[in-house]
Amino acid sequence: MMRWFIPLLWLWILACQSRAPVPQGPAGTLPASHATWDSLVRTYVDTAGWLDYARWQKDTTALLTYLDGLSARPPAADAAAAEQIAYWLNAYNAYTVLLILRHYPLESINELHTLRYVATIWDADWFEIGGQAMSLGQIEHDILRARFEEPRIHFALNCASYSCPSLRREAYTSTRLEAQLEAQARAFLADPRRNRITRDHAEISQIFLWFRGDFTREGSLRDYLNRYAPVEITSETAIEYLAYDWSLNEPPN
Repeated sequence: MMRWFIPLLWLWILACQSRAPVPQGPAGTLPASHATWDSLVRTYVDTAGWLDYARWQKDTTALLTYLDGLSARPPAADAAAAEQIAYWLNAYNAYTVLLILRHYPLESINELHTLRYVATIWDADWFEIGGQAMSLGQIEHDILRARFEEPRIHFALNCASYSCPSLRREAYTSTRLEAQLEAQARAFLADPRRNRITRDHAEISQIFLWFRGDFTREGSLRDYLNRYAPVEITSETAIEYLAYDWSLNEPPN
């Protein structure tokens, strides 16, 4: 893990404040189609959650076409919450993939933090949705976290890194969102690459440290973990946080 990145990460989290209105389509706007994204992740993400960036980089036409359509059709203000959440999860993940493909090969997304960005690559306004310049951080913090108070989004967003939750091999959709988020939560807590939980000792992802407040709105962190962890922990269970591995989420050599 790159130790120098931790101060930048905390700066990014603490500095996230609403900077611009959320792009919205007019009332009654038909939902954007995520069929292309669904096909792409089934093609380039394997069952272990690794992405084949080398192969994907050879043909980005479908991804760019999907993002053009997504950008032109943000969800309407009166759209159901599930539709909006699915849209923004897919947008975040698809733009993250595009970001990596534009700079591949690289060993970590951290290589993209340069002086021309405010703090991190997640703060850079480098794409548009609904005609508005946007950043990945705005999608995560100003929209998903601020508007919906749905902590399971942290198991669905993929930051192109080894310790991030795996990129789901299907698009998020309004009709299946609840089941998809439940599955992502359980898979993340059961994955020993990201969390190692026994009754006596729980080594958990730093996501639970960085966004602790999101997980403890209705109880303790232990309560939340016990909803999804494969092993129940108690007040006697020691909790530690695993080092976060920012290596690119591609198959190991």
